Amino acid sequence: MRQYVYHVSKSVALPVSNNSNIHALILNAAKACYLRLGVSKTTAADIASEAGISRATLYRRFPSHGDIFLTTLARESSEMVEACEAQLIGIEDPAEHVIEGLLYVLDEIPRRPLHAHLFTNSGGAWVLSQTMSAENLHQMCVEMVLAMPGLKLAKGERSKRRIDFLAELILRLLASYAIVPSHVARNRDEMRDMFYTILKPSLHDILGQQPAGRKRTKPKG
Repeated sequence: MRQYVYHVSKSVALPVSNNSNIHALILNAAKACYLRLGVSKTTAADIASEAGISRATLYRRFPSHGDIFLTTLARESSEMVEACEAQLIGIEDPAEHVIEGLLYVLDEIPRRPLHAHLFTNSGGAWVLSQTMSAENLHQMCVEMVLAMPGLKLAKGERSKRRIDFLAELILRLLASYAIVPSHVARNRDEMRDMFYTILKPSLHDILGQQPAGRKRTKPKG
């Protein structure tokens, strides 16, 4: 199974091995504070207190609260992406791979405490803006797309741009439907039908793939 490594913000210095425990301690403390207090009410002082460290120690590793939030979200998301990839084994068509992945993650968001809290109890516009501006989440989507079985892209800037387009589309669809569920497609089967009808042809075009027919491959599980 491909392992996804969450990426921190460019402004965050990656911890050396002897500091990795403090790094994880901060992220665990941030998650606990977000769930208990809410993201908007959590301060750096709250996180430092929860972690049992000073604010100076906290800021040596994360220059801002925004960096802590995005790194925490990326860590939690990488775990979900790995679980998603395990469910998609056997799906060879790249467009179907994307669609079934979207459906899996939309099902998983309410089951994962931090994601459920962010997308149901936080301001929708704020969560959307944070999700779309997070370079680490975008890069995670890019890596996921590039690892898809059956993907055949020509080398060059055009292919790179197509992957970037698709990564942004995936993030926007996930954030949008997680914050405001569809009023037309009210369950997973209806969402699947909508995505296969509307999204699959566009995905084939974005990826430069020839459609593999109308047969749908069911995900593992």
